[in-house]
Amino acid sequence: MKRKTKITQPVSIVMIAYNESKNIVKVLTDYCDDIYLLLPPRSEFIIYLDKPSDKTPQIVNRISKKIKIKVISGDKNLGYAKAMKIALLRAKNDIVFYSDSSGKHSAKDFWKLLPHIKKFDIVTGCRSNRSDPFVRRVITVLQQLLVVTLFRVPFYDYNTGFKIVKKKILIDVLPECRHAKQSFSTELCVRALHKKASIANIPVSFNKREQKNQGTNFKSLPGIIKNNLMALLKIHKDLR
Repeated sequence: MKRKTKITQPVSIVMIAYNESKNIVKVLTDYCDDIYLLLPPRSEFIIYLDKPSDKTPQIVNRISKKIKIKVISGDKNLGYAKAMKIALLRAKNDIVFYSDSSGKHSAKDFWKLLPHIKKFDIVTGCRSNRSDPFVRRVITVLQQLLVVTLFRVPFYDYNTGFKIVKKKILIDVLPECRHAKQSFSTELCVRALHKKASIANIPVSFNKREQKNQGTNFKSLPGIIKNNLMALLKIHKDLR
């Protein structure tokens, strides 16, 4: 694949992996072939292993021997938000791209986001043509409505785990991100906007998750909405 956008600055790719043994080979292969190997020298690929209980660590470590990937192994399972904070703060470059390891996003869409980081502090991928379960789509819409209502911000897809962020924003904002467990990216964006950061919302593809270890059903919907609401209210209180 040829590089679609000229880039001279090195980029840090950051990814969190839990139990992704069925997806991780394809995900890492795609992200290496379609992004990492096309980036300038001094770019890096960091993957944080959040104490998986399946074969994910063995697979990642095997691949890292063939391709220069920095593997960070957590001593205990921290959850997505805490693990992502640690991994993002380990990034050394001024441009940082982070993504889920579930295979829901297309690595090639990175090049759709990249041109916009010149003018914006954060470029977030807006999930279009979603094929994930109905319950997850309901949660996303409700959360977006809550964010717009509480913080008076544009109706963007803040919680997508597919973003390019300037390192200076991460240094400024990450220490304050402490409330949202399931909505880490939303808290990052809301706090950044409060500090007058600029955000671009770019449509990207979104695929159905292959791994079925973290499903969401109607029974879990009230609890997820409650947890997200409580987190957003705490953030709102901080920013008043």
